[in-house]
Amino acid sequence: RIGFEVLKFEEIVAYTALSNVKSRAVMERIGLLNQNEDFHHPELPKDHPLSLHCLYKISSGKCAEPLLAKT
Repeated sequence: RIGFEVLKFEEIVAYTALSNVKSRAVMERIGLLNQNEDFHHPELPKDHPLSLHCLYKISSGKCAEPLLAKT
């Protein structure tokens, strides 16, 4: 919420290696949505095991109360 309410961002984006399941879970838990726009990281060879990345984002109008901690 700081990104939208304090910093006034219109959109927040994040990416990680497609195989990084734990980071993807964190992104989803804080409310970011997978954009299904996988891409190869420009700094890695295409045959590198971490080359393929996935894009997550959320727009200010779509911000919901994220689940930050399980109780």
